[in-house]
Amino acid sequence: RRDGKDNTLKYKGQYDLFNKQQIMSGEHVPILLTPVPGDIVHDSDGQAWVGNLQPGALMCDAMTDKEGKEMPPACTHVKCAPENESFCHDFDSVCWEPRYDYSPLVNQNDKVENSDGDLSTNQHRLEGRKLSMLVLHALDAALDKWKAGMAEGGAPLKEQYWHVGEKYKQIE
Repeated sequence: RRDGKDNTLKYKGQYDLFNKQQIMSGEHVPILLTPVPGDIVHDSDGQAWVGNLQPGALMCDAMTDKEGKEMPPACTHVKCAPENESFCHDFDSVCWEPRYDYSPLVNQNDKVENSDGDLSTNQHRLEGRKLSMLVLHALDAALDKWKAGMAEGGAPLKEQYWHVGEKYKQIE
C-alpha cells in the first residue's frame, strides 16, 4: 500500500485460511502468488508453491524527472521522488463505460474516486507485466521440457513430462 499501512498481521489468519482453501479446492495449479502466504509453507512441509511478485514498486527507483528518461519503461511513473508525486500517481479510470444497449438510471461519475492506499494505473500495469512475464517464462520452460521429452521418448509425449497430478496431491 502506498499509504504505508500494513494490515498483514491483522488479517494473517484469514489469509492463511483463504490460501489453504485455494490449494485444496480442485484440480488446478496449486501455486500462490502472494506477499502474505500465512503458515502454508510450514504446514505443507515446504511442499506448497508460493511466490511473491508484489509489491512491484519496490523494484523501481524513484523517478526524479517528469519524463523518466533514465528508467526502464515498466517503472516510469510508478514511484516518484517526493517533489514529483503529482505526476506519478495517476488513476486513469472511469465509473461507467458507455454502452449502446443500456443507459443507467443514475448519472455516473466521470472518474473513480481513489484513496491514498490505491495503486495507480502505472503500478497496476507493472504488476500485469510481471505476471505476464512469469507465465511466458513458465510456458517457455514447459516447451523446452516437452521438446526434450519428445527427443528422448518420441511421440506421443510420455505422461511424466506433462502431467503433474501426483505433485498436486502431495501439496494438498
